[in-house]
Amino acid sequence: MPLPTFVISNSPTGQPRSIPRTTLGAAICALTLTLGAVLPGPAARAGDMKHVGEVKSVHVLGRTWHVAALEADEGARLKTPRYTAVRQNAELDAFRPPAVLSAKQAVRAFHAATGCRANISTMVRSIDGTYIAQLVCR
Repeated sequence: MPLPTFVISNSPTGQPRSIPRTTLGAAICALTLTLGAVLPGPAARAGDMKHVGEVKSVHVLGRTWHVAALEADEGARLKTPRYTAVRQNAELDAFRPPAVLSAKQAVRAFHAATGCRANISTMVRSIDGTYIAQLVCR
């Protein structure tokens, strides 16, 4: 049974021609890899965040979190400082405490590091697992 083919109508000769599916798949893979290497992704942008002050290390439910303040954007609508929380997964311990949702751990890490509560409606998670939130101090 022959491989299914796709018709390309804008060939150099002006006549429609067909290409095998394997060639089309290889072309799509090459294009995807090229664009992935050239365009900056969300993880690259998350790594470009500038921290203000020191990074505090806190322990929440047996996991280590690094919490730090972010530099405020000049064009930001709200002048409330934003903080980041990153969970460290270096230990890979089989007998650690039971897992809790990482968002709940991040809220606890913000509170343990700063004494302030995270505003849940402003909390976002980047693709690399970094939580960013504005804090409410009373």
